[in-house]
Amino acid sequence: MIKLSFRHLGFTLVEMLIYMGLLTIFLAVIGTIFFSIIDLQLESQATSSVSESGRYLLSRISYDVHRAQSITTPASPGLSSPSLVLSIGGVTYTYAEVAGTPAFLQLTAGGLVDALTGSDAQISNFSATRVGNASGKNSLKVSFTLESVTTSLSQKHETKDYSTTITL
Repeated sequence: MIKLSFRHLGFTLVEMLIYMGLLTIFLAVIGTIFFSIIDLQLESQATSSVSESGRYLLSRISYDVHRAQSITTPASPGLSSPSLVLSIGGVTYTYAEVAGTPAFLQLTAGGLVDALTGSDAQISNFSATRVGNASGKNSLKVSFTLESVTTSLSQKHETKDYSTTITL
């Protein structure tokens, strides 16, 4: 007669608890690593979008100021304005901040309207200040703040202030 022993075919309750405890620790560590990677990726994306938008805005404004025949607004040295109005080849170019979600820098030129900041960054505190004296070269100080729309898991926004002086 053959006698079967079922004693070694299963797990004991203690073994199951040990396996479940180890699995829980393993999943907690993997989850923490995963969320850290996601947070770092979101933070990197926010920093990149702010830097990219800032470089684009500075280069676009500099390009237009360098080819402008005159600066209409701000009108005279020492004045500051929340918009910049230039005359280029008989066409009026107007840079102005438009409130919204997100706020953006708008360029109006010859009846065409273009939003210069993308949907991943918003602008604030746009200011154009005429510098120099009345008999000197026309120069502008342009400053603005960009803030990322994308946030990290810790709800931090990337914010960067930009400022440059451009001579006509």
